[in-house]
This record gives sequence, C-alpha cells and structure tokens, in this order.
Amino acid sequence: MKMRKSRIARPRRHAGGFTLIEVMVASFMLLLVFFGLAQFHARGHRQLVGEDHWRQASGVARSRLERVRRYNRYDDLVNIAAADTTYVLGGLDYVVSHAVATGTPELQSSTITVTVTWNENLEQGAI
Repeated sequence: MKMRKSRIARPRRHAGGFTLIEVMVASFMLLLVFFGLAQFHARGHRQLVGEDHWRQASGVARSRLERVRRYNRYDDLVNIAAADTTYVLGGLDYVVSHAVATGTPELQSSTITVTVTWNENLEQGAI
C-alpha cells in the first residue's frame, strides 16, 4: 500500500486578486479624483451663476438707458434727476443709477453713464 502525503493548503504567492494595501491606495486615488471633480464642478457652477447675474444687470442697464433716450431730448438731459432705482430679478436686488455729462466728448453731445450694482453672497458686483 502506498501512503499519500496529505497536502496542506498553502496560500499561493501569485494568486489572483488584490491585496488590502493595493485596494486602499486605489481607493485613496479615486477619492482624490472625485474631490478634484467636485471642486471643478463647484467653480463652474459659481461662474455660471455670476454670468447669469451679469447678464441680468446688463439688461437692467440697457432698460434704463433706453428709457432715458426715449423720454428725453438733448436739452432735457441736464435736468434729469439721477435717482437710484431697485429692481428685483430672480430674488436678487439690482440697484441702477445714471449720471449725465453734457458737452462730452463734443459740444452738443452728452455721455450717459449707467451703473448697476448687486450683492451676492457677501460679494458685490457692478457694471
């Protein structure tokens, strides 16, 4: 009779799969990538919101300038009161004002400066 030697299961060195260290390093690298993408997304969103407010402020300024042009002649521009007006668009207050400088850049011409300001998250924007 032949006796068989019992085989004890030994872990193979080149068995398939990953070690715990490899999994932890890969997880950490993925975490860094996701945090980077989250920052990129947040910055992009903030920029889009800022551009939307800039666009709305440009519309408010254009509206004020058209109103000044429509209801006033050159001789009346000196007497225009530069009153501030507040518009609420999208839950944000836009304060618009204007100033008239006559005789600039040439005689018989006027320069109308329209300024729009708004506050957004403790930051002030203006055009």
